[in-house]
Amino acid sequence: MKTGIVLLGLACLAMVACTPTDGIVAEFNGDSVTIRQPTVVNIPGLTPQIEAEASRICGTADKRAEFASTLQPPSAAYADHLFLCL
Repeated sequence: MKTGIVLLGLACLAMVACTPTDGIVAEFNGDSVTIRQPTVVNIPGLTPQIEAEASRICGTADKRAEFASTLQPPSAAYADHLFLCL
């Protein structure tokens, strides 16, 4: 019985680990915005929330957000998604 519970827990953790999480604004200068996404237990990837947050932030400067790049330093537990505000 305990083995089944452990295996179920590991399966749930594996599913969560494969789902990108939302991010937070790390930097904004009026011309670009960087959204930082934690990657401790998941893979980096753009989510609708990240794109919406970039659009919202660029919108404060009356601009639209356009995805430019993703940077994930090898020793860091995060990925930075850069959006240009055009």
